[in-house]
Amino acid sequence: MIKNSNFKRINLVQNFLGVKVLLLIGLIAIGFNVLYHRNQTEKLSLSQNNLKKFNLSLEKIEGYIESKDWVKACKKSQEAEQLIKKYGFGFKEIEPNYDWKEISKVLQIVSRQFCRS
Repeated sequence: MIKNSNFKRINLVQNFLGVKVLLLIGLIAIGFNVLYHRNQTEKLSLSQNNLKKFNLSLEKIEGYIESKDWVKACKKSQEAEQLIKKYGFGFKEIEPNYDWKEISKVLQIVSRQFCRS
């Protein structure tokens, strides 16, 4: 009888520890999932802010070209191109239908044309 009760106790302890381990694994998985989604949200927010900067740069480039301010058009086109190089992957997620390679090529042409003047 003593052996049987000791065996039951050991079995109960093992089951209890097994449940704790499973709960711990579940909590760790939930924690990683929360951290992953928070990181993705932060990246999206950063990309959205930089996309706004990019769009403003394009508007300024247009204005500089219209006013024939070639130096500023040159500088802004280079800044816009750097934004694509640095945040292009995030831009593609936000605006997947845009051809970001083509936009970058156009900005390179603008840079070459106006940075010489």
